[in-house]
Amino acid sequence: MPTTINRKLYPELDKLLWDVHCETIDPEFAFRVYEERWGFVQAQNLSDDEQSLIKELTRTVGQGIFIPAFGVVHEQRIVTEGAQQLYDRIAA
Repeated sequence: MPTTINRKLYPELDKLLWDVHCETIDPEFAFRVYEERWGFVQAQNLSDDEQSLIKELTRTVGQGIFIPAFGVVHEQRIVTEGAQQLYDRIAA
C-alpha cells in the first residue's frame, strides 16, 4: 500500500474529492472518503485499478470491513438490498 494516493489516477475518487484541493491523499483519508461518499460512486466507471485500490484499502485500512454510506460490506460482502451489482464490480 502506498503512503500517498494520487487522486488523478482514480477518476471516481477524484470526483468524490471535489472539495479537497490537494493532488495526493493518505490511504486512511481515501478509505474514509470512499465509505462516506459511496452513494455518489458510479460503479460502471470504476476501473480495474480503482477496484483494486478499494479492495486493498478495505483489507489494510478497514481490516476487511467496508461500511459505505448506504449499506455494509463485511468480509468483502455487501449486505444491503440493491447493492449486489456494485459488489460484483469491486469484489471480482
